[in-house]
Amino acid sequence: MAKNRWITSRLRALQPRLRLYCFPYAGRGASMYAGWGSAFGPDVEVCPVQLPGREDRLSEPLAHRMTQLVDGFLADVGGELSSAPFAFFGHSMGGVVAYEIARRLQVSGARGPELLFVSASEPPNTKKDDDKTYQLSDADFVAELRRWNGTPELVLRDPALLKILLPILRADLEVLDHYAVPASPSTALGCPIVAFGGTRDHDLTREDLCRWRDYTRAAFDLHILDGNHFFINVKAARVQGVIGAELSELSAARAVAGRRVAAGSSF
Repeated sequence: MAKNRWITSRLRALQPRLRLYCFPYAGRGASMYAGWGSAFGPDVEVCPVQLPGREDRLSEPLAHRMTQLVDGFLADVGGELSSAPFAFFGHSMGGVVAYEIARRLQVSGARGPELLFVSASEPPNTKKDDDKTYQLSDADFVAELRRWNGTPELVLRDPALLKILLPILRADLEVLDHYAVPASPSTALGCPIVAFGGTRDHDLTREDLCRWRDYTRAAFDLHILDGNHFFINVKAARVQGVIGAELSELSAARAVAGRRVAAGSSF
């Protein structure tokens, strides 16, 4: 399968058992999933998603609205979504982007994900703050990043790195600020949603995460791990363990359903 600019996998599988598309959090790129490739066995293809304007797409314009991200992803990746079952995983902003892609697929009648994993992600009906973080001065913005505790201090003290990072973060936060989808029967997905949260994520409570239950007509599950909003950086193995178990359960259920269909057709 030919490599496209949205997926950073070097070797693409033609017909995997399942593809897991992984969306990064605000300011980050696909490299945050560089170590995930073999986490789920040889028949699950991990597909790190590269958003425009970062890493190997640094020269491309940044997206400032959710529609730009979703339209671009579906234009380049949509064709392969029908070739194998797939699931979505996203941390923070990545979870919201993954949800909106899944919703758009459902609205269009196209094949959707078998599972949606949202990690440290606010549900899309979360009320936005009146003070728009992405419009802060550089000094105030950096102070806010320190409070979030997700960017290394070495980066925050390096003017050259900040010159690259701050526009990316501003654009990503603007995307989130202008995106909202009220929970309703029409916006609920047909696939299960599995949510992850951190015990010390003071900006995203268990109650916030539980509101993802309103965005699925199927099962909902919540896993709370030790850590702050960026627990994914130190608890990746724990997250991968839950994902792997969910994917194995899904595979087993599909196998049972297949045997039932085969048995029924023999009469």
